[in-house]
Amino acid sequence: MTGRAVALVTLSLSMMVAMGTSAQAQRNPLNPFGPGRGPRLNNDDFQLLDDSAARLLNKTNLAPGQEESWSNPTTGSSGTVTVTRSFARHGLNCQALRYRVSLKTVATPRIYDLDWCKTEKGEWRISH
Repeated sequence: MTGRAVALVTLSLSMMVAMGTSAQAQRNPLNPFGPGRGPRLNNDDFQLLDDSAARLLNKTNLAPGQEESWSNPTTGSSGTVTVTRSFARHGLNCQALRYRVSLKTVATPRIYDLDWCKTEKGEWRISH
């Protein structure tokens, strides 16, 4: 599994925990809203979300407040990824990212926070 795939699964699992979804929904880690549980992100939405985070993390001189947006006109889903802080962990350069996810038919956006650290090989990984 690639680093990006691991990141998507980790983000999805984080979203499921934050939303308290059922065990049935947890069988499909790419869909945190679960089958038959109303509006949800699809794989295209997740790809757009992942691409926006990658664009952000690959900027030079990344600093808190910088942001990337994504939008899927097909589903009406959209969101932003924002740097909330820069820090070091175990000698690695790290960024805390806040994901704001909006669904067309849900009034309140969902907020998720994940820490990313750049490995010695130059790859961004979710930090635990």
